[in-house]
Amino acid sequence: ENREDEPGPTELTLYRFPTLEELAAATEQELREMGFGYRAKYITSSVSKLAAKDGGGLNWLASLRAQDQGEESLQRVRTALLELDGVGPKVADCVALFSLDRRSVIPVDTHVWQIACRDLDRSLIESRSLTPAVYERVGRLFRDRYGPFAGWAHSLLFAAELPLYKDLLPKSVIDEMEAFALEEKARKLALKTTKKKGTAAVSDAEKPKARSAQGSQPKQRRVAAPKGRMKRQDSAEPQGGSGPSKRAKRVKQEPPSCEVAVEHEAIALPGTVSARALRAKKRRE
Repeated sequence: ENREDEPGPTELTLYRFPTLEELAAATEQELREMGFGYRAKYITSSVSKLAAKDGGGLNWLASLRAQDQGEESLQRVRTALLELDGVGPKVADCVALFSLDRRSVIPVDTHVWQIACRDLDRSLIESRSLTPAVYERVGRLFRDRYGPFAGWAHSLLFAAELPLYKDLLPKSVIDEMEAFALEEKARKLALKTTKKKGTAAVSDAEKPKARSAQGSQPKQRRVAAPKGRMKRQDSAEPQGGSGPSKRAKRVKQEPPSCEVAVEHEAIALPGTVSARALRAKKRRE
């Protein structure tokens, strides 16, 4: 019995996974309402593919589980799981580890990558993203350290990062984790600052080139349009043909002469008579 000052037993409710038949009965909309979001369509399509397997989906999954623990068998299991809609390398490795007895498989995400950087190989920090090569490298590091049960060791290390369990760790381990987190934060900030400076330097270097290119272009001549009377012209025929359109535009009436001022010089366009020539003609008459 517990004393009055001691907490009572914690109730724990366990749930089983639904069967394929139960999943097949659920619609995509029902799954979305349960909170699966965009994954709902992947669940329904994967269930349909499993139901279409020879011997049924359960037998197909059991055949994957019955394979040996060799590397070639693991690749066959991964390839088979990747055929299902919405299943990528990490999800395939999660299924292989937690459901198909592939005890050495390491599902890698950014958190597991950071654990490998901190505890297994600091040079992984130099990798800028979780590429397929980095993914495989992290898995090998875990298997080299923890052997055939590396997958379960990875799960314990992953859980230790969660706030629910972090306080249960020795203080020295917690201090080491927090020191690495601060170091990573400072490193990322330095990288971000360096990237900004590099971008600014490139921008400053391009400005003289832009000014030089602008200066080398020929100066555009300013052309003064000829003056002429303005008149209103209907832009469109109104419906029914009654009266002028309310929406009209102003257009220039072509003048009798077209004298253009270009850089303080008066020139006559080809095929036109300048105003100066007309005035001289009238004086002669």
